[in-house]
Amino acid sequence: MGVVWLVRHAPVTVSGICYGRLDVPTECDAETAASRIERAARETTLGWQHIWASPSARAREVGAEIANRLRVPFHVDDRLCELDFGAWEGRSYLDLERDVPERFARWLSHYETEGPPGGESFFALRRRVGEWLRERRLDGTIALAVTHAGVMRTARALATGTTYGEQCERPVDHLVPEPAPWPDGFLDRMDG
Repeated sequence: MGVVWLVRHAPVTVSGICYGRLDVPTECDAETAASRIERAARETTLGWQHIWASPSARAREVGAEIANRLRVPFHVDDRLCELDFGAWEGRSYLDLERDVPERFARWLSHYETEGPPGGESFFALRRRVGEWLRERRLDGTIALAVTHAGVMRTARALATGTTYGEQCERPVDHLVPEPAPWPDGFLDRMDG
């Protein structure tokens, strides 16, 4: 069975806006971020054989740098993207609350099953992350995925049988790899 490590991209320089699929600048370049990931993983790395990344520049560039350093295959997969905010990408949460208060409030209370206009729900995020995790679990390789907080919280929720909302109470550190948990029944939970 495969082993997967997940790591969140470097901190970004924007806040208070929807930037799931939007490319936004990070506080450090890909080389610096890769070095920080390697330092954080020095004691725990199991010899990553494949590096995966979201297509977002903040993840893809770091993943490519790590793969280059380790001389291992590099893969980009859309299923590792952050939540798609659709028409709300780049808009501030405060503006949404002011400009479309009913729609924004409805999304906040139904985010599991309803996405922003033209975006996706957390159920859709759960489905695609679950597919990717299932494939990695079954492929027998040791992999690192450079991804986003939403993907990592989703993986945690799938592994523990909790909701995404419950996982939002736990922080997701930047540039600190964490192993994807594989509890008993994990693959069965992917179908639920």
